[in-house]
Amino acid sequence: MTIIEKDNLFEVAKARGLEPQEVVEILISNGRDIYIDFLEEHLGELVFQGLKKVEETMTYKIESGLIFPLTPNSRIDHLL
Repeated sequence: MTIIEKDNLFEVAKARGLEPQEVVEILISNGRDIYIDFLEEHLGELVFQGLKKVEETMTYKIESGLIFPLTPNSRIDHLL
């Protein structure tokens, strides 16, 4: 059976006297999967890094209500 808990990371961190990054690190070290739930629509701009410079910027939209897993290769310092 899979148990899913939906908690606000920032509320949990505040209640425990921790930084949000610490809560994420603890959950991941205990084998938990972390998901990002977009409550509001977000617009962003893609930035390409590498050998070939891309002159035109690309924008993207994340619609509200979408849920994405935080992948193991994601860096916590870029998300919070």
